[in-house]
Amino acid sequence: MKQRLLLLFLLFNVSFVFAQSPTYEKDSKDVAKAAKDKAVKNGYKSLINFNSTNGASFYIYPSKSYLILYIYDISPNVTTDFNAHIMSPDTALEKKYSAIPEDILVHGTAKVAATRFQTPAFKESKLPVKINASPKAKIYIYYK
Repeated sequence: MKQRLLLLFLLFNVSFVFAQSPTYEKDSKDVAKAAKDKAVKNGYKSLINFNSTNGASFYIYPSKSYLILYIYDISPNVTTDFNAHIMSPDTALEKKYSAIPEDILVHGTAKVAATRFQTPAFKESKLPVKINASPKAKIYIYYK
């Protein structure tokens, strides 16, 4: 009997750790709107959005400026690890062209981290970029 109660208690705690905050959905919508308004005010246009994912990818083009927004649930039990890098078989090149975001905005239980970068003129017409997000985040990509 004690073992069953202990198991039930542990399962409840594990599910509680991975649950989102009750107001996260509303807060994330509010903070996404505020971040979008600020990006548009600074001349950015929306490229693509990803809803609650650990990974994404897109193409970058020469001589453009990009803004990647990660919107995620604030949780004291979870460490964050967000990054974006050029997809390349050469790990040295991948490390050289990688970016880590900085936190820019908090609203209720939602937090926004942003990565800004500008692409130089390169000989390829486009290059793929891989985005990693831990924990899952809503990812918004803008360009100008």
